[in-house]
Amino acid sequence: MAGETARVLAERLADAAATPWEPDVPQPWCWADHQSAIRAVGEAAGGEAEERLAEALVAVCLSQFCAGRPPLAAETFAWMLARAPRAVEDALSAPMVAGGGGSEIWSYAGRIPGEEGARWLLRLFAIDDREATDVVRWGSASWTPADWILRLDALADARIVPRPSLFDWVYGLLEPPREASSAQVRVALAYCDTPADSTLRTVCRTIRGFRTGQPAHDLDLFWWGAGEAEPELLRWILELAGEPGQREPLVAAARAAGLVDERTAAFLAAPLERPAWVDGEVPWELAEVVEPGSVHVAADGRLGAGDLADSLGPDGPPVVLLVAPGRHRVRVAIAAHPLAGRECAAAEVLIDPAAEVARWAPVTGRFGLPGYQSPTQDGAFGPPAAFGDVPEKLVAEDLPGGPRGRCLTAVGLVIHTIGGEQHQLCRLWTGHDAGGAVVRVFADLGLLEYDPAASRLPW
Repeated sequence: MAGETARVLAERLADAAATPWEPDVPQPWCWADHQSAIRAVGEAAGGEAEERLAEALVAVCLSQFCAGRPPLAAETFAWMLARAPRAVEDALSAPMVAGGGGSEIWSYAGRIPGEEGARWLLRLFAIDDREATDVVRWGSASWTPADWILRLDALADARIVPRPSLFDWVYGLLEPPREASSAQVRVALAYCDTPADSTLRTVCRTIRGFRTGQPAHDLDLFWWGAGEAEPELLRWILELAGEPGQREPLVAAARAAGLVDERTAAFLAAPLERPAWVDGEVPWELAEVVEPGSVHVAADGRLGAGDLADSLGPDGPPVVLLVAPGRHRVRVAIAAHPLAGRECAAAEVLIDPAAEVARWAPVTGRFGLPGYQSPTQDGAFGPPAAFGDVPEKLVAEDLPGGPRGRCLTAVGLVIHTIGGEQHQLCRLWTGHDAGGAVVRVFADLGLLEYDPAASRLPW
């Protein structure tokens, strides 16, 4: 009797999964309301009938919109995983209906404990890097120390190519426990190339917080097996994950404990020039000044300045200045930072390159700002009408989304990235000659904090 009930119920679920779901139409029946009963019927039937019922429930989870209904329960996922593991795994690659149970399947798959959970995590990354990264970000809070170790070791062994986006900025939001420190070192060695890599620095910063100051007690925070494979990077990790002067005693303790041989110990303890950024902030520095192109100011003399996205409305760019008509060269100052790379730090329009600036005057833009704010970090100089002609997506290798610190000429504008924070205030000045004419327009983009009215520009 239970087997027949399970068969009929599986058929009903299969029909529901195959029926187009209309979220705006009230539905009298939804799997989410009856998942406990479905499990009970399956457990009573057992055997193949239970497996077919579990497979049917997986299918309907992916296809039915369930807003306002109970979410997929952890007990239901565990039952589906035990009775229909192949269907659950296949579901991870299947299209999902927003509001269905597919997102919960991903979430629960990221929280499966033990070695099986580590295997599933690799499967998630193989299917969808972005979804898998979200699973780790939001689900790792439920992992035990053992789960952390198994998952990080699995990721380190897999050496996934291309490198998962987890190891970009998201990894810095995670909170691995002390017990997983050596596994973190393995991850850093597998996915990082330089000591300045953000993930390697995050790992070192985390381990640094666990240090006791007693070398023998800190040995288990590191993975000493890297001595043969990646000795250079391990040496940097040992340096960056501690205070100045702590690396040599730590290596000596590892040698005394038999964790490394004499030759490896000598290499790991050899002198290094400790970067200044390890122990504090370091400033941006001017790297070069480039000229990406010119702007053409029409006969009306109107020169616009502003963030690209903020200038597309009917009001145009937030700053419009009156200058001499003609084609004017633009130069952009590029700043460099040992961790953040290269960024545009300032831009200057040369209205009259041969003229001397007698005085600089600050510019007041829209809303009374001393310039303009940049929500997208893509700014420009040019004719106000040209701002509306910027394509929605510029060529990726140029702007945006390509390397930062780039500038180019397009649709009559000189476009440059903005190196400060999102919504960076870009301060503007006009430079005037002795007769009062505007001969320069200057924008400080927030990194080098230039003020031409206070001190001479370095170029």
